Amino acid sequence: MTAGVAAAALGAAGVFASCGEATQVVIDVRTNTCALEPTTEIVLGRSLNEVQSAGKSIASKRGCDDEGEGVVGTLTVLPREGAEDGFVAVRVTAALGIDPSACAAQPQKCIVSRALTRFAPGRVVRTSVFLDDKCTGVSCEEGQNCEEGRCVTIAVPPSAQVDSGGGKVDADVPDASVVLEAGPDATDSLCAACAALASPGVTARCELRAPTLDAGGGVASTACVIAVDGLRLGKVLTCPAGLPCFVTCTQEGACNMVTCGAGVPSCEVDCAPKPGETGQPVCAVACSSPRCRLRCAAGARCSVSATGSNDAFFDCAPSGGQSCSTVLCTPAGQATQNCKQQASNNCKAAPCLCTEGTIDCNDRGGQ
Repeated sequence: MTAGVAAAALGAAGVFASCGEATQVVIDVRTNTCALEPTTEIVLGRSLNEVQSAGKSIASKRGCDDEGEGVVGTLTVLPREGAEDGFVAVRVTAALGIDPSACAAQPQKCIVSRALTRFAPGRVVRTSVFLDDKCTGVSCEEGQNCEEGRCVTIAVPPSAQVDSGGGKVDADVPDASVVLEAGPDATDSLCAACAALASPGVTARCELRAPTLDAGGGVASTACVIAVDGLRLGKVLTCPAGLPCFVTCTQEGACNMVTCGAGVPSCEVDCAPKPGETGQPVCAVACSSPRCRLRCAAGARCSVSATGSNDAFFDCAPSGGQSCSTVLCTPAGQATQNCKQQASNNCKAAPCLCTEGTIDCNDRGGQ
């Protein structure tokens, strides 16, 4: 098992930036529940407060790398430039028989462990996180972690003690930045997961790609680029975590089930018939990525839902009818907004925007 391989697989996950090579935090995740094949998810943030119920989910894995030793995997984190002494807070969840996303509703089937560490300039700091079966279903307050079935206070790392009037630095001081950009080693493994999606009628490969469904575009990065030109009724196309995902659909039924999870940094689905094609591509997209985009071109039929996205935009081109049959937006902490049925300001403001031609939010006066 090697560190720095894939942000999509916790068994060998890496998170890299373009700063000094030596300054890094290595997180070692272990458990005594390997026989149950837990699904493990790791969330990073800048403070214990941030990862209590939020933070950035950057890696997940089913099972263990070494069941005999209880090794789930390792994660390597490098600091953003200028934050070489910042904090790194970690929340690791092991879901037993369910998906980690269901732990809030079924905490009795989950183990949660937290840790707080800090970068040390020019050094490798190793932190262990242990998911103990005695902590199954145990919920601890902010600033605490479960150890052997009991909630104990998480200590601020000794390196956080500075000359500030004799006190410690507050663990919630936002002086650290967790960087979620994959480096070369991580990209190799992520691209392998992307290429594995290829099948008859589907091409999938890594390319250097900038956002395309935005005015002005953006910075190009390695992305999973998928082209679907074949009937796939009933088949789910799931974008792999860890890379931006670009999906183009050109045939009816090609993308009737596309999912982009929270671990996909950015998700773009372009539902557009080929020139001269009379068929109606059907795109049904469920997106919980931080950034969601859908273009439903004239002649296409689309439905889309965005859950918890902080940047969602859906462009529904009019085609003599309603090209987008359903547009549902559920920003974090808000109720679901149905843009097709609401003659209101729903989805006219960030984080959830949608248009139909020049009509915001498919607003047809409630019709």
